[in-house]
Amino acid sequence: FMTRSNGFAVLGYLLRNVTPQHLNDYTLLAVHDLLDCLIGSPELFNECFDALVLDLRLWIFSSFPVQEKLVRLMIDYLKRRPPADAVQKILDVMCVYYWLEPSPRSFGTQPFIHPIEKVAIAYRTSLGHVRQIRTMIRDEFFFTMQNLDQTTLVNMFEFL
Repeated sequence: FMTRSNGFAVLGYLLRNVTPQHLNDYTLLAVHDLLDCLIGSPELFNECFDALVLDLRLWIFSSFPVQEKLVRLMIDYLKRRPPADAVQKILDVMCVYYWLEPSPRSFGTQPFIHPIEKVAIAYRTSLGHVRQIRTMIRDEFFFTMQNLDQTTLVNMFEFL
């Protein structure tokens, strides 16, 4: 049912309409538990992972500790079950969400506006925290990839 009706995409859409304060440790724990339940079904797991973890539009305005835990969760699952396009997904995440200098593709250049009150209630995490997350991704994920050497990784990060 979830696959046929795009249930995880719908859930992600609904969560994008929630204020960032509600996307906290408890929400992240619920996503983690859901992923653990789906680990035996690759199709459901991948749909859920893409919709609730890799869609950082949900999390980019949440607190730094929540984003840090999310990135650790993402890295953990990608290490255990790396999809063929894992490197591309991580590069996209870094370019679009954890940028150092904004580009036309960048997300989070404007604050999160409350849908009713029309005031800014959340901002993207600080540049220092963005650097920490980028370093964590580089150290934890890229260096575990068998087919990439350190020179290639350094060149990719210089590109980013």
